[in-house]
Amino acid sequence: MKTIPWEQYNAQRITRAFPAKYEEGRFSLTQLHDAARQGEVWFRGWPFLHYDTAREETATFGKAITSVHYDARLGEQVPPFIEEWKLHRSGAILHRTVMRECYDSRKSHGRILGVIETMFHVSEAIGSLWRLYAALGVPEDEVVTIEFSYTDTSQRTLWETFESRHAILPPRGLTCHTESVDTTYREALAVWRGSDVDIATEVSREIFQQFQWDPPREWLREIITPFLGRSLRTPVTSGRAQNV
Repeated sequence: MKTIPWEQYNAQRITRAFPAKYEEGRFSLTQLHDAARQGEVWFRGWPFLHYDTAREETATFGKAITSVHYDARLGEQVPPFIEEWKLHRSGAILHRTVMRECYDSRKSHGRILGVIETMFHVSEAIGSLWRLYAALGVPEDEVVTIEFSYTDTSQRTLWETFESRHAILPPRGLTCHTESVDTTYREALAVWRGSDVDIATEVSREIFQQFQWDPPREWLREIITPFLGRSLRTPVTSGRAQNV
């Protein structure tokens, strides 16, 4: 399995999640693999919860399964896709990926946080994780906690990297003054499933508020609603679920 040089990427998006009922061996390794496969979503051109045992990027280690997808695109003028996650038999999961907009060699925006990129990340994490816990058989009324942590955010400025596609534009110069941006949301699984757009809107808004920006909810919903409403279909090349 590949090793990701995380020390090269200070700017990371980290997601942690866990169900309320804690048991170290609550789920079998087979259940973890089946649930991770169903939790992999393709709302855009790459997956969240990349799951690929065929390429030996997903492996079983003791009481957990781990997946590493390291595609730094060395020598190419595109931002890297780098993702790592570990799902424990307790149902706890840790997922992290780099802030791709900060490592795009085609552009130089300085220390930024992409607005749309952030909304997409929050939305796909929520869309993936409620599917994961539903596949694990977590009861609909059990509370699931999802924590978002963005690192290396001090003196980072909000920036819209998709200006030609979206009308939502924050004022220039909105800057974060803390080393990390953190927010936590707790709801019953049934609420995550039925209100993913509303929760993704609130989580995104809380992140932006820590950058001194308080956008109207309806602006965020206009982008998040169609994103989470995209149909998931199977790509011809890999046989895995992909959005088209």
